[in-house]
Amino acid sequence: MTPVQPSLASAPTADTIHDQVSSLYSCDRLFEAYDMLMNVGPKHIPDFNPKEHQHYSDIISSYNFSYPLLHILRKPPLDHFSSLCHDKDGIQVRYYDGTTSPRATDDDTVPKEVRSFFQQQDNAKVQSMWIKGTIEADFLLLIAVLYEIDLYSLWVPSLSSSHLLKETTNFHVFCEFHWNLSWPLSDRKLWTEGIGIDRLSKHGEVLVAIRDFPPDKDDELKEITTEFMKKNYPKGDHAVEMRCPYAAFLLRAISPTQTELTIVSTVNPQIQFVPSWLRNMATKTASPMVIHKIREIVRKTEQDEKYKEYLKRIQETKKDVYDDIRDRLNGYWESTDKKSKSQELQEQSVTD
Repeated sequence: MTPVQPSLASAPTADTIHDQVSSLYSCDRLFEAYDMLMNVGPKHIPDFNPKEHQHYSDIISSYNFSYPLLHILRKPPLDHFSSLCHDKDGIQVRYYDGTTSPRATDDDTVPKEVRSFFQQQDNAKVQSMWIKGTIEADFLLLIAVLYEIDLYSLWVPSLSSSHLLKETTNFHVFCEFHWNLSWPLSDRKLWTEGIGIDRLSKHGEVLVAIRDFPPDKDDELKEITTEFMKKNYPKGDHAVEMRCPYAAFLLRAISPTQTELTIVSTVNPQIQFVPSWLRNMATKTASPMVIHKIREIVRKTEQDEKYKEYLKRIQETKKDVYDDIRDRLNGYWESTDKKSKSQELQEQSVTD
């Protein structure tokens, strides 16, 4: 699955660049594909046009959406996520309801892409959570927790069902989520597009950018979602359709046995007024519960029958996918170990 880098010293042609961009993009290495498209191509080919193909515009659009999320996950703009409503058990939760003045959009320390992103996405009706916690577990197992869409009800609060509708690549997917909620709230549903971005080789991390999509986004998705509704809700579905301008996961390998998970979730729940009891439940109970549930899953995977499915998919059902991820992660640890040893030698030579 890992594409072979062309030798750029041999003056690549437009076809060479196109093949490499396509190969990187199909392997979920979006940022590298974008760099080759916008920087490497024009550098070597004066008349190279990044907007020449529809395929390229998809890459540019996905990058423009995903790149600001990486910065928000790493360092949330505090003028937005100013309310620290949970900070214990190694879990932090920050909250933003869209009503405060977003001074971060004028802050020169915030990348311009992030400022522009917030200017486009701000909405007084959104409810945003920023969640961060460390998890003692093998990185591959945590990838499985985020990757196996149909098992999300094991850890997402109140989620009754989740379905994978379409896979463009292994980590570019379209899904449907459904929540059965108690009175006085009506059931909710959400159509989402997830864009997984492989940053393992250089950074030891995986980014997943998420946004909603209209069921009739294109002819293929319209057909898929129509058939899905007929099959799963033959009598009709009265759930309220929520909006999700953006959400994301960032998995960062700290050590072979410890991973940092950061989540940002911004949703318009289609509620005219969000009562304080519901906001408190979401920020102080439901959000920390996400990390607690994932910790429980990875701790009990080998003992609890309902969690063993993750191991089965890693070892059997989707072995090729997970083996490829494991190989790239091992390459990251090897390069990190080499850098560490090189630094030790340099420090030793200085002291000697």
